[in-house]
Amino acid sequence: QDDRFIYANKAVVERAGMEWEEYRKLAAHDSLSPPAHEAGHKALEEMEARGEDQCRFEFLEESGAWIEVTATATEIDGRPAMIWTSFDMTDRKQVQQALEESERRFRSLAETTSAHISIMQDDRYVYANQAFLDYNGLERDELELFSIEDMMMGVMGPDIEKQAMPAYQE
Repeated sequence: QDDRFIYANKAVVERAGMEWEEYRKLAAHDSLSPPAHEAGHKALEEMEARGEDQCRFEFLEESGAWIEVTATATEIDGRPAMIWTSFDMTDRKQVQQALEESERRFRSLAETTSAHISIMQDDRYVYANQAFLDYNGLERDELELFSIEDMMMGVMGPDIEKQAMPAYQE
């Protein structure tokens, strides 16, 4: 409130390497690292332009920590104030990056093999490699139009469908 802290939890104060009495004397904008200041300033401007009272942003600290912040405009004792919540999301970012790398490696392998690879979700194809598409005479944009039943009927014929579908449905 009035660019001063009226409260900060112990973790925030300790992260700053200060005692509460010292921390509360800081102007709020002086407590931010350059990456936090830049991301926060932009998010607050966008929030105000949209006429909203809350924004969320994330930034990478110089230490390598990813921080997510939510800022909410409110009133305290009848005067404008901001409530800031933040948490270290470094672990989540690292897991997300590992997943993206794993997906990239899978796609690289799947697109270079001659094996027919497809992925289904809720009885619909969500991915197929080029070998699968070529074998089935499909274009990529046609893939989502077919269920496994459609593919088995079209590719394998009705006799094989009668044998295979009960096993698939189990």
